[in-house]
Amino acid sequence: MKSYFLFGKSIHLTATLLLSGMSILQLSAQQGDEEHPNLYTGASSAILPKDATEINLLNSVNSFWLAQNAYDGIIEATRIVNRVRYSRADHILRVSHGFSRSGRWDLGADLYYSRVRYDDEASSSPFRVYNNNYYEGDTTYSSISYFGIQVRAMPFANLPELTFRATYSFPVAGTDYKKYRINAQRPVLYVGALFSERLGSNLLGQLQGDFRTYFGNTQNERTLLVPTASGFLIFEIPGEHWYILSGLSFNLTFQESYKGGFLKANQQLYGSLGVIYRPNTILSLILSGQLPFIFDSGSSRSIWVRESYFGLNLGARLII
Repeated sequence: MKSYFLFGKSIHLTATLLLSGMSILQLSAQQGDEEHPNLYTGASSAILPKDATEINLLNSVNSFWLAQNAYDGIIEATRIVNRVRYSRADHILRVSHGFSRSGRWDLGADLYYSRVRYDDEASSSPFRVYNNNYYEGDTTYSSISYFGIQVRAMPFANLPELTFRATYSFPVAGTDYKKYRINAQRPVLYVGALFSERLGSNLLGQLQGDFRTYFGNTQNERTLLVPTASGFLIFEIPGEHWYILSGLSFNLTFQESYKGGFLKANQQLYGSLGVIYRPNTILSLILSGQLPFIFDSGSSRSIWVRESYFGLNLGARLII
């Protein structure tokens, strides 16, 4: 099970969630060009002009039942013997700064704080992940989990709609036991491409492809590969500061086999719905949720119960 619950964002949301770190990106958007408004829809990928700073705060909660099947060591049975609720909360502080006079690349850093809870009472609230109280069979683990460095780039000057982002994140939880419990053992390389375009006077479209590699190490030997494809439509409410977001995100996870090569471990398809509030060109807020249509754990011993899933995202971005 520990191989699947990574960052939280790789099972929604981005993630990925879900939003998967998307935004409308244009340098001119930083200067107030409403043809391509720089909306915050997860983790902004807009390229910053020189000396500008962007501060992002991303918060997500994901929770669902784990249905545990009977297993006698020889054969696997389909009879469910227990249900527990798995909940994860991730809080990410991301700061980026523009260094390029051309406005085609910038640099940034991420700091992750994660909380994970296993509730023996499956019907408990997903927000119990913020409860440090211990009950029989219930445990919460929390720690600063990752530190990452980021580069964003617009490689083609004549195609500003296409932007790339790469991040390398290091696990920094204090002890090996804490890293294991919050599923933050392996360094992670993220590479993503985003294409955005206005489709109508009040309609914006986004397409994104992400690829994450969780590198095996002495704490967790098997490497994971997690490709994600996402598409979103953003509807602008005329004359207001509000936008409505809807979209789909499909995730696959491939796990390194002890015999060599990679095997598909799990897959998910999420639908997302949210609202964005953008009172001006420097501030954006988002509230969104997701619903899984495909929610395959890849295991017959511990099944993710799709109907029990709860996913919520809250984000804020400020440009200085």
